[in-house]
Amino acid sequence: IAYTMWTSGSTGEPKTVQVPHCCIVPNVLHLREIFNITPEDVICGPCPLTFDPIVIQIFLALTSGATLLLPSDVIGETPSEIVKLVTAHKVSVLQATPSFFFTIRADHLKKSLLSQDTSLRILAMRGEECPPVSVLKRWKGNGNATQLFNVYGITEVSCFATCQKIDLGTNGAVPLGNPLDGTILEVRKDSGEVIEEGIGTLFVGGTDRRCLVGNETWQDVDPVLLRDSGDRVKKCGNDFTFLYRNDSSFQYNGRKVRGDPATAILLRSPSVETCRTHFSKGDRMLYIFIKLSPGCVAEDALPSLTKSIETECLCPFEIVAFSSLPLTRHGKLDLKALLKTTSEKMNHAAAYNRLLSTLWKKFTTRTTDSIDPQENFLQQGGSTLRASTICQEMEFATKHPLPLLAGKVLHETFGAVTAYLNESVEGTGPRNFGLKG
Repeated sequence: IAYTMWTSGSTGEPKTVQVPHCCIVPNVLHLREIFNITPEDVICGPCPLTFDPIVIQIFLALTSGATLLLPSDVIGETPSEIVKLVTAHKVSVLQATPSFFFTIRADHLKKSLLSQDTSLRILAMRGEECPPVSVLKRWKGNGNATQLFNVYGITEVSCFATCQKIDLGTNGAVPLGNPLDGTILEVRKDSGEVIEEGIGTLFVGGTDRRCLVGNETWQDVDPVLLRDSGDRVKKCGNDFTFLYRNDSSFQYNGRKVRGDPATAILLRSPSVETCRTHFSKGDRMLYIFIKLSPGCVAEDALPSLTKSIETECLCPFEIVAFSSLPLTRHGKLDLKALLKTTSEKMNHAAAYNRLLSTLWKKFTTRTTDSIDPQENFLQQGGSTLRASTICQEMEFATKHPLPLLAGKVLHETFGAVTAYLNESVEGTGPRNFGLKG
């Protein structure tokens, strides 16, 4: 055994992982080759010694004679201080999470880490989903020659499994990349069948890429062990593209819903630098946290952003804009800290009104996108059955009985229906963010 590491707990309960030499050494040697590490390099990565990517950084430096820069935990949790360190010590190889870069304004990245005269020649993003190419393009200054990489892995098969040099001349999502030495990748259907093309769960491992998780012994694990990554991917030829975490979907009113379609739409907007979703079972609400681009004012940007995803969100949702996003010690977005500062910004009544409008438009025959407060549901092509569906959806969303809603939908105006809904749910606010669910 080379070392023992704890998983971060970001995708489940923390557990110990015992990593043998035969599992981690190929990682170090292959990444050293891909990054072309030399004794002239200065390697840095803002993460604590309890986070497994630090092992790669340490041995990339030790096996090549390069310089290793290890920031203190206090500095490592402050991205602006890391930028100063990188500049002062002429760091050439930097590993960090996408969330780390999202805490720095894109125009500042262009002038510092990704400027024309930066010392940084390799920037490797790991630990979270890689941002799409459209976002990465906003980070790079004119004349910048830094090479960007997407490095993917799971702690249970420490440390990395794939590596992809990012081509900014393409569009869309960044592939996970080619498997690193000794690594086997399989995509399996929910039934367990291995597929050569299509969408399924990614399994990672190999003969030598075996670790002991929790209380496992070598007698407990298969000679060729593949671990369930928990990630849904699309395989096309030799390309693997991350889609979403299997546990990121949620059940809402008997149907499975995901937040990533809305996220994809928002990230295409130049107004949005980053986006993260969280579904609260207690509130039956999808919270969408965004960081706006420099110069964007929330009051001006949020109406159009909200409208752009109305048809993609099959449940009540709220978009909350932040000027900065909190990070964990591992450099990942700190969802718990984010939710603690969010309650005063919530407006559930507005979310319920949006859902009502979406359902009203869906179940009527319309020639315009706007709803006249004086219009009548039946006159616009609605029916008794569809009115019943609206009532069931709104009662489920609000967790309130709405005994008069059906009659008002069928016989009164949209304005009267909205007024009744607002009166019935007045004072409704966040109750339970449901972090464990």
